[in-house]
Amino acid sequence: MNWWQTLIVALSTLIVTKVIDLLISWITQKREFNRFRREKIAEEIEALKNEIGMLYELAANWKSYEEKQKSYLIG
Repeated sequence: MNWWQTLIVALSTLIVTKVIDLLISWITQKREFNRFRREKIAEEIEALKNEIGMLYELAANWKSYEEKQKSYLIG
């Protein structure tokens, strides 16, 4: 083998290795992005549940003006 044949084999091996590494990292990154997106959606749903729960609690304890009027009257 001549030196240039060795160089071609080494460069082609490097290129194939880098391409495989790039594909594996792309697949892993896509999987992590999907996981992150699912977690973000779950957090948003949980925050919405908490907000709805606070509004429900407020509505359940709501008193109309007529019921509060006695406490507002002086005397």
